[in-house]
Amino acid sequence: MATTALAEDRSKIREAMRRKRSNQDWLDRHRQELRQRYSDRYVAVFDERVVGASEDFLGLLKKLRAVRGSTPAEAAIEYLSEEAPVWVL
Repeated sequence: MATTALAEDRSKIREAMRRKRSNQDWLDRHRQELRQRYSDRYVAVFDERVVGASEDFLGLLKKLRAVRGSTPAEAAIEYLSEEAPVWVL
């Protein structure tokens, strides 16, 4: 019985990770247009669509919890500045 529960938990975790990756991939593909529309705000993507945006991170989490009804762990959340950051390595 415990083995079945463990297998179900692993399956749920894999599915959550797949959804998280899918949301992040969608955000990455649409970053330029999102940056123009939501510049200098935090943006949350879930089910490959923007479900909230806010200048305040905690405000965005509240919006996301209202949409999802629980933890925002599967959403891709990022701060999108107006200009792309410059990395110096």
